[in-house]
Amino acid sequence: MRTLDEVDKRVIEVTRELFLQQGMQKTEMKHIAKQAGIGRSTLYRHFVSKEAISFYIAKDIIVELHEFSIEDQVTDSMKGYDKLALYLKAMAKTMMENPEKVRFLDEFDQVFTDVYPDSEEADAYVSFNNVYRSPAFSYYNEGIRDGSIQKNKESFDEIDTILMLVWGLAQRVIPREQHYIQEHNRSGAEYFQESLNLLLKPLRNTI
Repeated sequence: MRTLDEVDKRVIEVTRELFLQQGMQKTEMKHIAKQAGIGRSTLYRHFVSKEAISFYIAKDIIVELHEFSIEDQVTDSMKGYDKLALYLKAMAKTMMENPEKVRFLDEFDQVFTDVYPDSEEADAYVSFNNVYRSPAFSYYNEGIRDGSIQKNKESFDEIDTILMLVWGLAQRVIPREQHYIQEHNRSGAEYFQESLNLLLKPLRNTI
C-alpha cells in the first residue's frame, strides 16, 4: 500500500472507530469526513470510497486477532500439538473478547463477495494475505517435526483450512451469542470451544 500521510492515518483511524461502532453499511463518507475534521472534497482526494479505506482496517484487524503471545502458558514438556491447541483456544478467546472486530470482518467479507475492485488498496490487501502466516503455522510445523501431529497426506494446506474453519465459526457464532443461549442452552464460547476440540482431534498423533 502507498505511504500514508498524517491525513490518511487520521482518516483510517476514525473510519475504523465508525466501522466498529456502527458497521460499514451505516457509515458514509460524510460521516468519516466530519469525524476526521476535514471536508468531503479533501477526503475524496485521499480515498475514493469507504471500501478503499476498509482494506487497511481489515489487514490490521486480521493481524490483531492472530498476533498474541501464549509463551507464558507454554511449558518445556509441551509439543507442537499442545502449543497449537493452546494457541487456537486462545485465538477463540481473543475473538470472543473482540466481537466488534469479528463482526467487521464478517461484513467486510460480505461486501466483497465477488472479485476485489481493481485498486491499489485491494491489490495490497491481496498481497498481504498471500504472504501472511499466522503463528499457528509454526506450532503446526513444530508438531509435524516432533511427531505430535499426524499430517493429513491428502491435504496440502491442512492448517490453513483449519484456520479458515475457525474464522467461519467465529463469524457465525460470535454475533449470535444470545441466540445460542436461547436455542441450545449453552453459550457461544462453549460451542466455539467444543467445535475447536473436534477440529483438533484428528491432528493428534496417538502412535
